[in-house]
Amino acid sequence: TRSVTLKLNEESLKDIQIIDTPGINDPVSSREERTKELLKFCDVVLIVSPAGQFLSNEDTDLFDRISSKEGINNIYIVASQADSQLMGGEKNKANGLLPKALDNIRSSLTQHMKSVLDKNEYLKNNSTFTEVSKGDVLLSSSVAYSLLQNFDQQSAWDSNEQHVWKLLTTHYKDYFDTKEGALANLALLANINKVKNIIKAIKVKKDQILQNEKEQYVTHIKKNLMGYKKALQTAIEGKLDKVKNTDINQIKEQKKQMEAIQDKASATVNNTYRDLIESLEIDLKSQLNDKLSSYFKKSKRDLKDSEGSETETYERYTGRTGFLWLTKNYETVTNEYTTVKAGFIRN
Repeated sequence: TRSVTLKLNEESLKDIQIIDTPGINDPVSSREERTKELLKFCDVVLIVSPAGQFLSNEDTDLFDRISSKEGINNIYIVASQADSQLMGGEKNKANGLLPKALDNIRSSLTQHMKSVLDKNEYLKNNSTFTEVSKGDVLLSSSVAYSLLQNFDQQSAWDSNEQHVWKLLTTHYKDYFDTKEGALANLALLANINKVKNIIKAIKVKKDQILQNEKEQYVTHIKKNLMGYKKALQTAIEGKLDKVKNTDINQIKEQKKQMEAIQDKASATVNNTYRDLIESLEIDLKSQLNDKLSSYFKKSKRDLKDSEGSETETYERYTGRTGFLWLTKNYETVTNEYTTVKAGFIRN
């Protein structure tokens, strides 16, 4: 399946289209290529990276493609699966307080994001990512949102949803022991309202975003063309300098050397070809002689096996008076015939 299109009766999505790409660093290379193709049609990008493996090298390569090659300036960074980071050390650091744990995770991932951007020279000097690095990473948990949406149908939860719910109620029991508290904290963990606010802001700024992107795209194209023009001009100037500074006699000498190499190569090829043909001819003759010899030997054996004598009688009518008969013996091998008896019978 190359793509699936869903149409929802959702007012907040009116006049916009959301594309969920396969992502990058996928074991199936065609999916990553599909992501790169889809970026050409996007005006705003939400980069979603799992909180447990936040912003890999592949993500920074994607940053470069989004901004420099596609000219996209509206970028938001989301750390997904935030629920997976709430246990262990983060719980102890926050003294078991859920809001504090979420704040610590957000702060840690934001610092990591800024560190990653600072290490990349291009991204560090890119105005788009300078603006991105000023804000905080957006935490989100899709499984928490799923639990929130289906809270009253817990029997329908899948194994992953049941596992996450068990961890939350075990490690942060006080926040999920009542329905009201559970719903509020699942909403806090899912953080879906922040995502909806981003979409709402995008709709409000849609026309301006499209205009800015158009201008940015033209700027990038001009920059790339100027860079290509400069590189081409430098290459041409280098060729001209080489022609001007090269002695014509030196060029002629190089030409003679090349012609000598060509002649030598041609002679070698011709000799090799001739030797090959001669070898092939000799081999064919040898095989033909062997075949003929084998054939004659077989024929000689067959003739020897068929040696013997036979008798044949021929009758010839001589008209109304009678007929003449003739009996012959012959050796099969020599084909030498001997008349044995002849006679005439009158009617």
